[in-house]
Amino acid sequence: MRKKLLSLLISGTIPFTLSAQDTAYIKNQALSAQNANAWISGKFTSGFMQTFQGTSTGGTRHYDFFGGSATPAGANLRWSFVLQGQETGSNAGTDFKIWSYADNGTFLNNPFSISRASGVVSIGTALAATIINTNNPNVALSISGGTRDANGYRGAEIGLRGGSYSTTPGEMSFHTGLGGGGTAQPERMRIDANGLVTMGYGLRLNNATSNNISFDPVGLGGPTFTTRSVGTRITLHPALGSASGDYAIGIEPQHMWFGINVRNVANGFKFYAGTNQIGRIDGFGATDWEGQGRFKGWYNANGTGPAAEIGVSNGTAVLIGYDRTPGATRYIPLALSGGTTSSNQTNITINEIGVGVGTNTFFGKFNIYDPVNNKASITMQSNGDSRFWINEGDNALKLGGVGGSTPPAQGVLNITNQGLVGIGTLAPQSELSVKGTITAQRVKVTQTGWADYVFHKDYPLSPLAAVEKYVTTYQHLEGIPSAVEVAKEGIDVGEMNKKLLEKVEELTLYLIEQNKKIVALEEWKKQQESRQH
Repeated sequence: MRKKLLSLLISGTIPFTLSAQDTAYIKNQALSAQNANAWISGKFTSGFMQTFQGTSTGGTRHYDFFGGSATPAGANLRWSFVLQGQETGSNAGTDFKIWSYADNGTFLNNPFSISRASGVVSIGTALAATIINTNNPNVALSISGGTRDANGYRGAEIGLRGGSYSTTPGEMSFHTGLGGGGTAQPERMRIDANGLVTMGYGLRLNNATSNNISFDPVGLGGPTFTTRSVGTRITLHPALGSASGDYAIGIEPQHMWFGINVRNVANGFKFYAGTNQIGRIDGFGATDWEGQGRFKGWYNANGTGPAAEIGVSNGTAVLIGYDRTPGATRYIPLALSGGTTSSNQTNITINEIGVGVGTNTFFGKFNIYDPVNNKASITMQSNGDSRFWINEGDNALKLGGVGGSTPPAQGVLNITNQGLVGIGTLAPQSELSVKGTITAQRVKVTQTGWADYVFHKDYPLSPLAAVEKYVTTYQHLEGIPSAVEVAKEGIDVGEMNKKLLEKVEELTLYLIEQNKKIVALEEWKKQQESRQH
């Protein structure tokens, strides 16, 4: 036998076995297969080797690898190179496999496969990549784990889809078993050539203690808090109890929503700038914000129920109370309140009657009431301590000007609830009472009745002797109040002018009468003087 072999044709298994009784030689020729075995305990070197065992449906072993000495029973058999699948045309069949064996040499698994037709490389499964990549006949790699069922499917699988670098993009896909329903391995996640990640049945991130986020591929619907609704897309801490909070983000028709698991004041949403809280919304919708805010439009959505509405309408900033209950829309009273304690609040109420300051029960367009002092006060200040005030109390309306922050007890002008006006006095005795001096260029008094009756022919003019007697007795003219009466009661200017005119007219009558007597006396004197001459 020549030591140099140009070609070696082998129809048995490796390592070759040659019994001690067999005297046949392996001939140096390549024309036909020889019925011979060989056993080499040393190193075997060949420039080219071929095997002709063929293929089969169940798989035909071409090369075996042992974990120890080879035995006829194959107890140490560990790996085999296998060709499997009948050739039916279109390059189908004769796929390459690597089989593994158990400790006793029995078949264990098919951890590696290459499809001859598609070039799909499968790791951990028997050509499952041809199933999960049916949309791509190009070369792919499939890695799977778990026990294969009767249909050849595993519990989980990763597929690498091939393609041309410049024309057909590649992608990576992840598949699972019955979790998505059906008998196939449905796609759960895909990463395409552009880096787009698509989740086929949601995403869940969980470190088993606290940070737990789930993304669900669901439909539309509002939130529910005992079981998540079909609209929930992202859930934070879904495995934690209600005491720790369960927050979600979802969508419903025409809206995106944010939800918490309970409706109370303890749970809610916070907004931060750095480490500073700048806003909060609790489970009842109460809000708390730092800084200022602006509303540039007017509410025109389809909200419902009573609410305070703020915005801009027709170029005017507007704050209203409005109930948008369907079929019963209406304006409602609006109230503003402020103070330093719960007991010293000042309230402004606006309703269909008017505006009430300090009261919500009123009867005019503008009402002011101070429930603390049981009175009302308006102060108008120009600068410094220069103030003009209007104060109501003690059954009187008081007006005045004052320096300092406290109005005096008495106003310059005081009007009682009986309609009496006092200037410089809180107790006017008539429609207008003035305590002090009145300065005027003209005073006009209108009244009924005047003293012209004195000139009537039947007026009872008292004789001067009677007038003299009355004046001597009472020390004032008859019909004119005495000094004591004036000091006590004052005088009626109109009536006094009438009385004085009456006395002037009486005096005129006395003068006329005296003039007549003087004329008659002078005439008598002339007559006497003419007789003497």
